[in-house]
Amino acid sequence: MKNLIVGFSWGVLTAFSPVYTGSGNLKTASWICFVFFFSYVFIGSIIPDIRDREGDSLAGIRTIPVLIGPEKTNRLLTGMNLLVGAAVFLVSMGRESLRILLLLTAGFLYTHFCIQLFHSSNTKNFVTDFLFDGQYILFGLVLGLLTALRVYG
Repeated sequence: MKNLIVGFSWGVLTAFSPVYTGSGNLKTASWICFVFFFSYVFIGSIIPDIRDREGDSLAGIRTIPVLIGPEKTNRLLTGMNLLVGAAVFLVSMGRESLRILLLLTAGFLYTHFCIQLFHSSNTKNFVTDFLFDGQYILFGLVLGLLTALRVYG
């Protein structure tokens, strides 16, 4: 339940705050934004639960990884990310610019990369703490590099 609440809260805040404070017109782009952020934050909130599965189980905390195990959780997250990513891409085609489509695709591919890296490596803390929780540091560095290349290249 925690994962749904966290994902829903972030999705609502990021997607609908501009609608509430701006024109008040709810458009398809707002719903696309909501689904994107809900999915990303929902998945990102489950990844640490996989890492903390043993402790949560001992403490009696019923998380998705405790209930269905890490393998099924990985399949669930992978399937959700691919299904939601494909649906968002298809709904966005013809409605959003190519730049927005590329950003959405990059976001879902990044999430897929993190899920697979977490599941297949011994760098679970790095994936959890840096790639998911600290992703804005990475995104800032990439955007800074792209801006510098564009300005000075």
